[in-house]
Amino acid sequence: MMHSLSSLSRMGRIIGLAVLVVILGAGPVMARVFYVTRPRVQADLAYRFKQDKSITPTRRKDNKENLYTEKMTAASRGYIFRPAIFLFDLTLAPSWGQTRARSNPGEAAASRSFSLDYGFDGTLLRNMPYVLNLRANRGFSNSVSSRSLNTTQSSSSYGADLSHYTRTNNYRLDYLTNNRTMEGFYPETTKDASLKFDFNHMNRRHFWSINASHDKNSRSSQGQTSNSAADALSLSDNLQITGDRRVNLSSLFTANRTASQTNTTNVNVAESLNWRHTPAKQRLQISSHYTAGYTLNLHDGTSSETMPLAASVSLSHKLYDNLLSTLVGSGSYVRFTGGNEKRYGANLAFNYIRSIPWGSINLALGSNYQVDDRTTTSGRIYVSDEPLVFDNTAINLLVNKGIDLPSIHVFNAGKTIEYDRDFDYIVTLAGGFVRINRIIGGRIKSGDRALVSYTYDSAASVKTADIGRSFGAGLSLWSVFNIHYSLSLTKADDLGGEASTTPLADDSNQQVTAKLDFGWSTTSFDAGKQKRVNGYSSRRWQITQSFSKRFLANLSLAASGTYGRSVTLDSGITSQNYSLNFSGGWQPSPYSMWQLEAFQTVMTTNDPLRTESSGVDMSYVYLFRLWSLDLTYSYALDRQPLVGSEHVSNTLNLKLSRAMR
Repeated sequence: MMHSLSSLSRMGRIIGLAVLVVILGAGPVMARVFYVTRPRVQADLAYRFKQDKSITPTRRKDNKENLYTEKMTAASRGYIFRPAIFLFDLTLAPSWGQTRARSNPGEAAASRSFSLDYGFDGTLLRNMPYVLNLRANRGFSNSVSSRSLNTTQSSSSYGADLSHYTRTNNYRLDYLTNNRTMEGFYPETTKDASLKFDFNHMNRRHFWSINASHDKNSRSSQGQTSNSAADALSLSDNLQITGDRRVNLSSLFTANRTASQTNTTNVNVAESLNWRHTPAKQRLQISSHYTAGYTLNLHDGTSSETMPLAASVSLSHKLYDNLLSTLVGSGSYVRFTGGNEKRYGANLAFNYIRSIPWGSINLALGSNYQVDDRTTTSGRIYVSDEPLVFDNTAINLLVNKGIDLPSIHVFNAGKTIEYDRDFDYIVTLAGGFVRINRIIGGRIKSGDRALVSYTYDSAASVKTADIGRSFGAGLSLWSVFNIHYSLSLTKADDLGGEASTTPLADDSNQQVTAKLDFGWSTTSFDAGKQKRVNGYSSRRWQITQSFSKRFLANLSLAASGTYGRSVTLDSGITSQNYSLNFSGGWQPSPYSMWQLEAFQTVMTTNDPLRTESSGVDMSYVYLFRLWSLDLTYSYALDRQPLVGSEHVSNTLNLKLSRAMR
């Protein structure tokens, strides 16, 4: 293996030298057959300091790193034949680096590295209906640490894409492969390959597309080998059945398969028909909507199916441009693994807008009736992908009661990562509800969105009728002041089914918002009270004040502050939060600019929990002809002092560059 690696390194040096000779020695060779420009050279000198400190009740980490980097890039362009049939770019980029790191007090390490990257990009038949692009990049690096550890790494990337563009049809076929081999203290081999195909057909009334991809990954490290593969296929079709675009049919088919440690297959088919029965300018509008679908999920031998059918009819009437009346009737039937659910009902709404000498007033009134008939073979309901936001100022409670705690799984928004309980998040009970909090120092950051799956207990057969009423009023004055109030009431009646310990809904929701906006100053107030029989009830209010001002032409400042309180009535959890934000920008000359941002957020609860977040971001840019100087600094602190968790991050970057010429 070492002999083959030495051969590859020798070959890479020879190829790199050949590319350098072509770039530096060719010069402007002007001919009808071949042309290469003189090389353009760019130089970069960079320094980075990074500190990452994390403290939790179970572990402690304090890493510091200093990195110095020098890099030079030489690039040249050329073509073959004129007019150009084949255009190409050649690049050569050697770089040198020094690293000094300390993982913990007394554990210091240093390393030196050299890498040589060179690449080739070519385009055949540019600006023609058929275009072929070729890509190739190769790199070698060698690193020697203070512990006499020698690490050699080689990487290569090859790819090509073929595309064809016409007025009605477009397609693209793309292939890319990456290989990386590392020899030394941590031997590792990684291979990636991907193949993608995209096709679109479009005319005046019809658009359909095909998207397919295949990805394969293989990784071998320290005697362990892992392989994964993923396939995806998507077919979509959108057809305007009538020339006036009043009838539209949409079709979708998707299939995904992943194979790694676990095997997952998802298939989805959906049809949707939208029909506008009346002309667009008529005061009385009648429209209908129909959908049908099928979803199959397979996961390591277990399967689940869903078949939804739905239809709705909408009638709306506009009187004197002030009063809009809407009547909607809808029905749906869903068959899923373990049961089925039928829903049907109607909704009637009125919306009145009237102009007054100083602004406008708005009144809204609505009423709805819906029957829900659900039958399951067991008393457990599976919930998939319930959204959750890990905000430091929010109390994260799941919607349902009676949740089976071991069935809870938390994923990232893209569902590519499953978080670990008691390392990334903790689960606690709060008045019959389940509360999920992130652990500082884990993989979940403040503001991250997540998806939660779980099962909860429910009656096997339930048939209820929900009767709802809503009211809203709003006032707008001088385009400066706005206030709005809304109230909704929902009450459920039992129409039959199995006896259940779950009480019937008798819910209410009130909300008031107000905003005073002068442009440079904005004050907003938001308050609400929510009462839910089968969910958590809460009461909250929040006030926000912000200022923004541009002084002269080169200085701008902005500041804002927020304070609020919330109470979860069922669990008795009370929280209060405040946040401060500041940002500014200063441009002392046409060639330089300073920017600064700072924030602090604190939330405390009576259970007890206190979460503090603060940070500073600063940047400076200076430009002079071909030279540029970039300076950035970032500081972030997340901590929960009552449980002993803390995460601190310091990053300083300094870069001096000379642009290509």
